[in-house]
Amino acid sequence: MPRFLRLVLLGFCLVLGGVAQALTPPFPIGNGPWRESWVDPVQGDDAHSGATRGEALRTVTEAWRRIPLQQTLIAEGVRIKLTAGTHTVPNYWESRWGSFAAPIVIEAADGAGTARLPASTFFDVRHLYLIGLHFSGGDGGDGLQCERCHFLLLRGVTIDGNATRPRGVQEGLKVNQSQFIFVEDSDISGAGDNALDFVAVQYGHILNSRIHDAVDWCGYVKGGAFDITVEGNIFHDCGNGGFTVGQGTGFQFMSPPFLHYEGSHVRVLNNLVHDTVGAAFGVNGGYNVTIAYNTAWRVGRQSHVLEVVHGSRSCDGAPASATAVAACREHQQMGGWGTADEGGQWIPSRNVFILNNVIYNPPDAPSRWQHFTIATPVTPPAESNLSAPARVDEGLVIRGNVIWNGPANHPLGIEDLAVCTSVNPDCNVVQLMRDNAINTLEPALVNLAGEDARPVPGGAWLSAPAFGLPTFSNTDRPTRPAVPTGPSYVPSDTDRRGALRSVAGPAGAVLLAPAALIVAEYFAPALNHYFVTASAAEQQGLEANPGLGWQATGVRFAVGAMAPPREWPRPGVFMAIR
Repeated sequence: MPRFLRLVLLGFCLVLGGVAQALTPPFPIGNGPWRESWVDPVQGDDAHSGATRGEALRTVTEAWRRIPLQQTLIAEGVRIKLTAGTHTVPNYWESRWGSFAAPIVIEAADGAGTARLPASTFFDVRHLYLIGLHFSGGDGGDGLQCERCHFLLLRGVTIDGNATRPRGVQEGLKVNQSQFIFVEDSDISGAGDNALDFVAVQYGHILNSRIHDAVDWCGYVKGGAFDITVEGNIFHDCGNGGFTVGQGTGFQFMSPPFLHYEGSHVRVLNNLVHDTVGAAFGVNGGYNVTIAYNTAWRVGRQSHVLEVVHGSRSCDGAPASATAVAACREHQQMGGWGTADEGGQWIPSRNVFILNNVIYNPPDAPSRWQHFTIATPVTPPAESNLSAPARVDEGLVIRGNVIWNGPANHPLGIEDLAVCTSVNPDCNVVQLMRDNAINTLEPALVNLAGEDARPVPGGAWLSAPAFGLPTFSNTDRPTRPAVPTGPSYVPSDTDRRGALRSVAGPAGAVLLAPAALIVAEYFAPALNHYFVTASAAEQQGLEANPGLGWQATGVRFAVGAMAPPREWPRPGVFMAIR
């Protein structure tokens, strides 16, 4: 029986950098059954049934009202279909509970971006999927906020905050005290603070989105974030930095049992970051964090391009707010890391891996002072439940990165500091210079002004070795309160366009691309061969490049006529099955 697949030949042409194809699959929304509820802001009538476009309601508020309050949908979901136009919304979207089998979907019926809504606040919603909607405005609030939400999906959503204050939004997308949050193929911009702000969010992903134009960070996940993948995105034109795992949080806003690190088991893969005043990437109080195979340029001009520092922890409102103090003390008694006062910056980082990234600052855009900021040990308060000293370099691994930034003698940023010293075999000055190409190999990328981060063929930097991604044991995680075991394995099989990687490299979000896309036409089980049609030029190209050939585990490939097969056993070429 024929089997069809695509075989990717590495080495002749290049993959574009702008559109991502994530390792992580999109969230499955299912196929119904649904009760449709149409809304037309011009021709609709709230006395209609809403069952068809011709019977459309006039307001989203009425469609939302018809979903039972605080009742889990089981047999039938609801699909609210918004026609093109500007819609009004409920003052507060609250306590509608879909389920995996019967979700609540609100979508733009006439195509992404055609249904325009004002800034919105959701509370206590479950299995709510927003598709193709456009949110704007905010008047100093948030473009879209979701608190205590469970299974929220944003797919193809635009949040345009307009960062001009006082009329712009504070945060573009703000999600707090929530679980299973999925952002896909969306555009989030224009915040006076951060474009994307996750606080106390566990489980989810941020995929293939453009997150940009914010006064502070483009995005961060903090406050006990857990098991989140950040992949295939573009972060750009932000102030304090590109993307950061952790930052600082009011102790009372964290969700048990995630009361220790600011962010745990966060994977930042295959992203592009450019034009940020602060660091491209940061970890501020992170555990089992992987930042790998990203490409950044024109970043860190105020100081440095990468940072690993402590997270901060406070009890917001203390001592004046008795409620805040009581909540902080409750979390403290459970074993969480924090105090019931103004707090400080002493949440450690542990097992942080920064691997195989490309950071390129042209001569007119170096970081001001150094390459890295890695914080020295600090002594946390005795009542914080933390051991002293609190460090950020335990298990810190920075390898395989190609960094071109500033003059040849630009400081690393750890010289003569009590961090990453010679007694630390995994992070010290000698190791950093040995295991990274720091101002020794200049990356050549096709067109960064057009966000085309493809490597120019033949560059010496492409030979810089890459390093394998970590496997986490989880044996050193906090135990009081006990937290779940996070994923032990970080996938790294493909670049941001779906081309399969070699363990040997190169670094960065975009690989050298397939020269030809050849479709296998037949699989012969007896021979264990795939047969394909390849032109003479393609065969000659393979023969002229001894590093190329067909390869897949347990399978040998043939190129040419079916009988006799021409075998290509050489290593170095990888297969992508679609």
